Amino acid sequence: MFIYLMLFIQLLALMVGILILLEQKMTVRSFLSMFILTQGLGFWLYPKIGIGAIFFILIFIILFLFVNHRNYIMSLAMPCLVLILFVMIDHILQVVGAYLFGDTLTALREDSYFILVVVGKGSLFTIALCLLVKYIFRKFQVYRALTGQHGKVMVVFLLLTLFIFYLNVFMGQYHGIHDGSIKFNSILFLIYTVLLGWVMATLLHTKIKDNQIECERIQNEQLRKYTEELELQNDEVRKFRHDYINLLLTMSEYLVQKDMEGLIQYFSEKITPVGERFQVTNYQLGKLSKLKRLEVKGIVANKVIQAQNLDFQINIEIAESIYELSIDTMSLCRSLGIILDNAIEGAQMCEIPVLDIAFITLTNSHLIVVKNSYCGQTFNIEQFYENGFSTKGKNRGLGLGILREIIEQYDHIHLSTYIKTGYFIQEIEIEKVKGY
Repeated sequence: MFIYLMLFIQLLALMVGILILLEQKMTVRSFLSMFILTQGLGFWLYPKIGIGAIFFILIFIILFLFVNHRNYIMSLAMPCLVLILFVMIDHILQVVGAYLFGDTLTALREDSYFILVVVGKGSLFTIALCLLVKYIFRKFQVYRALTGQHGKVMVVFLLLTLFIFYLNVFMGQYHGIHDGSIKFNSILFLIYTVLLGWVMATLLHTKIKDNQIECERIQNEQLRKYTEELELQNDEVRKFRHDYINLLLTMSEYLVQKDMEGLIQYFSEKITPVGERFQVTNYQLGKLSKLKRLEVKGIVANKVIQAQNLDFQINIEIAESIYELSIDTMSLCRSLGIILDNAIEGAQMCEIPVLDIAFITLTNSHLIVVKNSYCGQTFNIEQFYENGFSTKGKNRGLGLGILREIIEQYDHIHLSTYIKTGYFIQEIEIEKVKGY
């Protein structure tokens, strides 16, 4: 019974640690399912194969997380990291306990009360350390670094560290557990954990540098496109002034002939449409001057121009100048690009394509609203963000899953999607947070 109690506490701490470190939210139902199945697997395997049961439990947890989140890097990295922290703390607490009790570790390991205290404190320390690690991960944007090649390298280091940890544990059991081996393992595990932290910090620094370079590239590209568009608009102003003067001069003949009826018809058919089209096109783009982050202004301007070329009815609303938004520039540009691309593509299905964009400044947040005319089929909004789902055919909609992954990296950013009176609406609310 005592063994099962220890196993229950350890697996509970492992599950809670994983839940804390996972960036993607887990439903209560999923967590309870993982916890109950893991406990059952542990209670069945531990009496049969002892400590080796942890590998089967670990494999099960990794597969469970992957099935639920479809992110193999996070599914591998987080359970391994929690297990490494748990093993390190367990050994260190044993050494500290022996020093405080003034007895040998070999003798203390036979004391059920001592083991219960070590396991209980080890579980609490592991959970507390996971909270600290999560804070560090978010503060230094480690979750975004755990992607691509950097994430793969990190997973390899975690698996290698875990292998070394348990290799030493198994070797200690094979040669016999004594004070020297436990102290040696404690020091070794601590060194490996520090080394792992150093490797993670190095990879993070490299990833941040890469992100900065990529962000600068995107910013320069958006600025270049925006500048080109301003130049085109300036050329249009000159052409408009020249053409409009010529159009006005043609009115002189109507005046000479005193043909007021013909003049009114000519003015309404030739002059008014040109002026209105020019005014609407430039007036909407002019509103973007209140977006003070050039890369954001660039991505919105490019999509607006694309929609204008498709004869969209466009309306942009930005009441107050926006200087800062509490989100990484690259994440915001990627999100806006996905939302606007889908809005333009969705509105094209309608007879009169409409695109409305609003940046609203609230007391404690900024709200970005993108609304497009929608004439497609109705569907469950939750389906909208599933990878591969699209209302426009098969093998589409991959950007929507990416959009949700980007938003879920931030606790202070919320995404809302709904259909209302012939419009498809997506809203991103970004709470104001210091440090951005």
